[in-house]
Amino acid sequence: MTRRNKRISAIMCFFQYFSYKQDMEMIIETFEKDIVPENYSEYFVLFKDDFKELLIAAVAQEQLIINTINNLIPQGWTFDRLPLIDRAILFMAISEITLEFDDKAIIINEAIEISKLFCEEDQYKYINGILDRL
Repeated sequence: MTRRNKRISAIMCFFQYFSYKQDMEMIIETFEKDIVPENYSEYFVLFKDDFKELLIAAVAQEQLIINTINNLIPQGWTFDRLPLIDRAILFMAISEITLEFDDKAIIINEAIEISKLFCEEDQYKYINGILDRL
């Protein structure tokens, strides 16, 4: 299991969180119990304690992280106007950087690569532009 797999799984949990605003611990539990076993692939994996802690800590600091993202995106846009997958990817990357979870360059590179997998064709350029402003 690579960090990218964990990041993708975490992004899917953030996607669920921003879709329904459920409790993050419940989202993680459901993800690991129901989604991973049924859909295990190169993308969905079980978390280790470090990523569970990151997800919970990020949600606890949600407003700080969203404010950081709002300061990075173009004027006239807000976090809430972004597509859900973009929100999840940016929230994951900024959370990791804010909580000093990994090296900033690695986090940004992973976010860009993941956005190439899940976002619209050139959306990774937008994600890259936002994260480069950090």
